[in-house]
Amino acid sequence: MEETLKKLGIIDYTITEDGLVDVDGDVYLSCRGLQEIPVAFGKITGSFYCDNNEISVLNNVPTEVGRDFWFHNNPIENPREQSEKLSLRERVVGAITYSLNLEEWWNEAPKATK
Repeated sequence: MEETLKKLGIIDYTITEDGLVDVDGDVYLSCRGLQEIPVAFGKITGSFYCDNNEISVLNNVPTEVGRDFWFHNNPIENPREQSEKLSLRERVVGAITYSLNLEEWWNEAPKATK
């Protein structure tokens, strides 16, 4: 896992007892041609950028994001269903960007209270 994190440019991290990766700061996974999020993330203190990839299923998303969650321009299958199942709105303090078809829905969603 540490080699994967190094290749992704993630340096300020802790691996929890549960095997999740907590990151102090932002995570940049944008524009890498990813078909999945490569590691299971825990708490991200900054923003989580994973836009412009080929991800269709929301696996390994962070358990908590201290700022924004950028996930637009991915071919998400049933995005509303997946994000509701994960309680994604409760995990993210800031904005969530998906594809344009969910823009109105996210603008109306309540903000997290963390």
